[in-house]
Amino acid sequence: MALVLIVAGFTGCARNRSTDIPTELVGSCESYNPNSKLPECTEYYGTDWTEADAETSCLDLDDSMFRPGQECAKDVAYLGKCVVDGGTQRVSVVQPRSEDSSACSSNKTGCELFAGGAWVTEGVCGGEGIDPDESFVRAEDAFLPDRLICSEPLPGEPAGNSEGGEVCVWASMNGCVEPGRRFADYASCDVAFSQRGYSPAPANEEEMAKEDPRLEDPEYVAELDWVKSEIEACGCVCCHDSRLTPEGPSNWYVDAPGNFVAGFFDSGLAFSANVKDTTVLGNFQPEDNNGFSRSISGIPSTDQERMREFFLNELEYRGVDPSQFEGKIAVPVLELQRQFEVGECKGDEGVKTDGTIEWEGGRIRRFYILEEGSENPMGPPNLDLPEGTLWRVDVPVMGDPIRTGELVYGEVPEGATQVFPEDGAPAELVPGKNYYIYAAADVLLPVTRCIFTYDP
Repeated sequence: MALVLIVAGFTGCARNRSTDIPTELVGSCESYNPNSKLPECTEYYGTDWTEADAETSCLDLDDSMFRPGQECAKDVAYLGKCVVDGGTQRVSVVQPRSEDSSACSSNKTGCELFAGGAWVTEGVCGGEGIDPDESFVRAEDAFLPDRLICSEPLPGEPAGNSEGGEVCVWASMNGCVEPGRRFADYASCDVAFSQRGYSPAPANEEEMAKEDPRLEDPEYVAELDWVKSEIEACGCVCCHDSRLTPEGPSNWYVDAPGNFVAGFFDSGLAFSANVKDTTVLGNFQPEDNNGFSRSISGIPSTDQERMREFFLNELEYRGVDPSQFEGKIAVPVLELQRQFEVGECKGDEGVKTDGTIEWEGGRIRRFYILEEGSENPMGPPNLDLPEGTLWRVDVPVMGDPIRTGELVYGEVPEGATQVFPEDGAPAELVPGKNYYIYAAADVLLPVTRCIFTYDP
């Protein structure tokens, strides 16, 4: 079973981890989670929910049905409960429904890390907890690292810009091939799909059904074709071309009939114009990415100002004020990780006298020791080695994830790779000084983030 941590109902940046639930029930919502491939039921509690608000929240989910004043059915197997915004008057209690206890670990992690909620172990998962030795990301579900691929140009295409006339591209969600070429012709989409970015979702069918008189304007059509060409050169097309996606595109898709931009929702247009902040997704520098970057536009482009202007014009065409999206984050579940406030370690977590390292949460594929106050590690290509990193060890996709107590500071286990420092031993830890330990089941899936005092 694939490890899936983003739950459909978990779209906000809730930070309250209480399990306290108000007595006032507003209603419940039956829905389907396209990420976990599981049905779910969500109950809405508290006086800050109105029935209309709860129904709107419900209808934002896939295959949903809202039941005012009713609890979730009691005779259906469920894994446990995720209490989001517990202790407030606006609580959502999400019950992922399954009889498969192997999904306990992923749903608990998704609740705590991405929803900012509190996981209640009951139902199928019972009160037995999760065996940390069985909690890890398997090879088939692992985050595939970015890799540079160089090959001969396709027959009929001009020589590439790299040595020997080759065409080089980063196989990555953020990678782009040379302008005028297609990403999918030179790199597999498997890497992009593994990097936590893909799930099928319907396009904006209401807008797609409308006639667009601009398609009779040659100047507009030329600009539309340029935007499409820029998108098709980059890894993001993997999720936005129905011919490439395994289970259907994520909202809009470049091969849609008519004007493919009609498939964008307003929030997607704001994302593409970078009105909603997209920096949390990471970004290659243009000199490393065939001239493409997205520090100004949300979609990578060789001319970011032009790309940004195009999507701002699309918002204007729909009569949408971009300012309503200003200050908002394009991917809240990742921003929650970036802004996570690291607290003190508990129990035996940290580096021991003999250098042995312990953490909680299961076996890991990525490990850091950082200076206290360092930014939280995020994803590649530019956010995964924050300033202040003292030591980083990665386990490759086919490697055996590391158990707590198996790692010794400065010693790289067989099958693992020391990413930082590139050569030699890491800096010695100073007795009495605080350090940040970050242990992750995989990229963007932390299990332990805390501050310990080195006290040999």
